[in-house]
Amino acid sequence: MQVLGDATAAQADKLYSFTKQTDEGLGKAVSTLATIVSEIKENTSDLSDTIEQLAKSGRHIAAQ
Repeated sequence: MQVLGDATAAQADKLYSFTKQTDEGLGKAVSTLATIVSEIKENTSDLSDTIEQLAKSGRHIAAQ
């Protein structure tokens, strides 16, 4: 019976370690995605401002 208990405890430890590593990895991934989204928002805003300034200045951009 002790052998079964030891095996179960070892599996529980491995499962805990896997879960902890997965949680940490997902936390890093979410943080990275949040940074990417923030940068996209900023770049989109900058692009929007540039287009607006070009429209106001009367300059035309040739279509490519």
